[in-house]
Amino acid sequence: EYYSYNVTIQYIDMIEVARLECRDGCHMALMRCKPGYYCSQVRLQKNENGNKDINGGWMNRCPAGTYRDVSYSAVEECIPCPPGRYRDETKGRSLNSCYKCPPGTYNEKNGSATINDCKKCPRGTFSNEEGSESCICITPFSCPKAEKK
Repeated sequence: EYYSYNVTIQYIDMIEVARLECRDGCHMALMRCKPGYYCSQVRLQKNENGNKDINGGWMNRCPAGTYRDVSYSAVEECIPCPPGRYRDETKGRSLNSCYKCPPGTYNEKNGSATINDCKKCPRGTFSNEEGSESCICITPFSCPKAEKK
């Protein structure tokens, strides 16, 4: 059971104010969900004794392969690094914290957590830019029909 509006005045009102002011998952409005972290929303729940407990409000590191910037409208999950990029560390703070795959490689996957996901372009193809999600055929005859781009 979650927070309802027919409650007593005082302490419970402070929780509601915190929930409204701090939609970014902070605990009793004492901290904001920092970039590089994802946060759970604060919820008031009844425990087995019938008393109300505060749950949530935790701040967790974004895992490798993801990031979260300063947007306070989406704090409960981290964003996967897009294709052509990877992040091998936790707490990514922006898209720019996802490293681009080096030239001559490509990465088709979202949320890559290692440079090993950047694969070398196959024979007959190339990628001369950082952050490629695919390779280009050198000539029309250098790639099988299914691979031509």
